[in-house]
Amino acid sequence: MLKYFHAWNCVFEGLPKPFWALLKYFSDLEYAWEKASIKELGIKGLKGPYLDNFIEFKKSGFPFKSFESFNKSKIEASCIRDKNYPKVLRDLNNHLSPAIVYLRGELPSNYTYLSIVGTRDL
Repeated sequence: MLKYFHAWNCVFEGLPKPFWALLKYFSDLEYAWEKASIKELGIKGLKGPYLDNFIEFKKSGFPFKSFESFNKSKIEASCIRDKNYPKVLRDLNNHLSPAIVYLRGELPSNYTYLSIVGTRDL
């Protein structure tokens, strides 16, 4: 399941709004990636550069390759459906929570957290 959250996160370039729009129509992200037609995805709102990203990533397999690379680098992922998804992110007042977050290392309890938003070279 996480690899499909990651794949769609790549399609949407990390932006939560289009990701949440997709989740509104497809609770099963594996189905959306593997079996939904381009027409069905388009009807459900996948358009423009996101549709182009989807077509390219599905053809290249890049999201799944990068997900495997994360696993080898001990980078863990947690999606909004996981019980270990950070509560502070789940409860953002007027903002959409990221559908998936990535963590390298461990989150200590009872501390203030800092996150870096955006892409970084490893």
